[in-house]
Amino acid sequence: MVSIIIVGVDGWKEWTQPAVLSIKDKVNVVIVDNGSKIPYPKSDIVHRMENTVSYTKAINYGIKCAGKSDWYLILNNDIIFNAPVLPIIDKLDNSFIYGRQIIEGHGYRWLGLWLALISDKVWQTVGEFDENFQVCGFDDADYCIRAKHFGIYTLYVNLDIHHFGSKTIVRIPDYKSSRQNNIEYFQKKHGFRPDEYKVICN
Repeated sequence: MVSIIIVGVDGWKEWTQPAVLSIKDKVNVVIVDNGSKIPYPKSDIVHRMENTVSYTKAINYGIKCAGKSDWYLILNNDIIFNAPVLPIIDKLDNSFIYGRQIIEGHGYRWLGLWLALISDKVWQTVGEFDENFQVCGFDDADYCIRAKHFGIYTLYVNLDIHHFGSKTIVRIPDYKSSRQNNIEYFQKKHGFRPDEYKVICN
C-alpha cells in the first residue's frame, strides 16, 4: 500500500483540491490541513490541525493518520500529478529514501521536502521528522543525514509530478528568521551549516 500525504495551509481551491483531483492511482490519501484560516471541507481524507504547526509536525501527524503503509509519499500542496506513480514505486528498493530535488553539501546528500518517498522500513529505522525545526527549512537535510548514519542513502526518483514551487513559503510569517533559527539548531546538532550546498537534481 502507498499513502500520499499532502500538507497544506490555506489554498484549498487554488492548490490542495487540484492536487488531490490529479492523483491517478488507487492509493490511501491523507490531507493535513495545517491550521488554515478557512478550514478545508470536512472529509474522510482531511485531517485538521487547529493551529499551524511546523512542517515536520504536520508530516508526522499525517503519517500517523495514514496508518501502516509500505510507502509514504510526502508532498507540498502546490503540486500536480501528470501520470500514475505506482508503476515506478513498485520497482523501487525500500532500503532507500527517494526525492525529486536532490541536494548535496559537506559530503551529505538530502532531498527537497516538497517531495519525499519513504518506505515503512526506513520510517521504522530512522523514526519521525525532528519537530524542533521551526516552520520549515533544513528539516529534510536533518532526516536524510540521520538516515545515512543507518546506511540509508537518498536517491533521485523521476515521479512525474509538477511542482509550482514557493507557493507555501510566501504565506509563512517570519520565514527568514525561522530559517535562521533552523540553521543554528542544525549546526548545533550536526556540526556544520546546512546553507552551503548545491542542487544536483531538480
